[in-house]
Amino acid sequence: MTVYQAIRQFGAGGSDPNAELEAEFDPASALLGSSGLWAQTHTIYYRPVPDEGVGGSTTASGGTSLVSTSSSKKKSKSLTSSSKNSSKSKKDPLWHEGILPEPTPPYLAYLSCKLPDSVSVSDPCLPVLTLLRVIHSVCRYWRYLYWPVINDKPLLPPCEFINTKVAAKAQRQLQDPVVIMTGNVPQWLQQIGAACPFLFPFETRQMLFYSVTFDRDRALQRLLDSVPELNSTEREDRVTPRLDRRKRTISRDNILSHAEQLMNDFGSSRPLLEIQYDNEVGTGLGPTLEFYALVSQELQKKELDLWHSESSIGENISSEDSLGDANSKKGGKGYVISGVGLFPKPLGKSVKAGHVSKVKTKFKFMGKFMAKAVMDSRMVGYTFLVTSKIK
Repeated sequence: MTVYQAIRQFGAGGSDPNAELEAEFDPASALLGSSGLWAQTHTIYYRPVPDEGVGGSTTASGGTSLVSTSSSKKKSKSLTSSSKNSSKSKKDPLWHEGILPEPTPPYLAYLSCKLPDSVSVSDPCLPVLTLLRVIHSVCRYWRYLYWPVINDKPLLPPCEFINTKVAAKAQRQLQDPVVIMTGNVPQWLQQIGAACPFLFPFETRQMLFYSVTFDRDRALQRLLDSVPELNSTEREDRVTPRLDRRKRTISRDNILSHAEQLMNDFGSSRPLLEIQYDNEVGTGLGPTLEFYALVSQELQKKELDLWHSESSIGENISSEDSLGDANSKKGGKGYVISGVGLFPKPLGKSVKAGHVSKVKTKFKFMGKFMAKAVMDSRMVGYTFLVTSKIK
């Protein structure tokens, strides 16, 4: 958290309910109000977090004492080996006999008389939100009550559950640059947004996701993209995010292997990734977006042996396909194309370990690739996104 957040939450004014209420309705007034936040001197105490992996234990005085972990390591090793042996000896009915387990209805997780424990705010409307959460889950997963049912449309459209007043209040909070720059998103918005996301439209949920998940510069850039007038040259309080960029030049030949190397080097880094191609002058957003689209197409090749497909798919696809003529041409080059989405291809029991390791490496790269695309607000191919929609 920022220093401002720490003072607001743990300082002298952190226990003032009026100040918290004022911050929820108008963060700017609370920031510049007469709460004494800027008039007082705040002393900050900090200490390093003890490393649990080394076996450290915190003493009453706040220090850290190391204890011997040799016996605990031996015990953990023995437990691990015994669990591996038991897992080998235990027969999996799905793997050995083909018996499918009974599916757990997804609505059971929502049939509760209270909101999840992560919701710590107190408000008279919580019982109503709990009831709405139950009704929304039943409307969404009603088909599991009458299984099997082909029709999977919800009983009520999602727009019926959006609360315009709560959504407008959340939008005001998330469009305030002070809230984004200080990382002071109200607790009620984070908790209710996670427990009852159906109350907010997709744009609000997306902005909340960027505000609480990524760094402040990315959240601020997302805010400026959605509200361009905040960055107008006529405004004296104009704010500009400081986003680092890393430009890399790759070749179009064997672009998938280049992408894997890039994700291994920069997949977990914060700077924006920009792509330029060998012997081409273009750079910036256009080639970068093309890079994500090309890699998503390469991951659909049949030769990778990643996706389940019918015998004829990817070879003879008519021009009447809903994915268009471009995808029809792709099908002749050996791409896996399906209108219902991509599903991982099951591996047999006798598959060689080298092939299994290769497939696992590709899916691990795919996770980094998708995470980087979401982090940098990039778009990938439509057919690749069928199975990875943000709900």
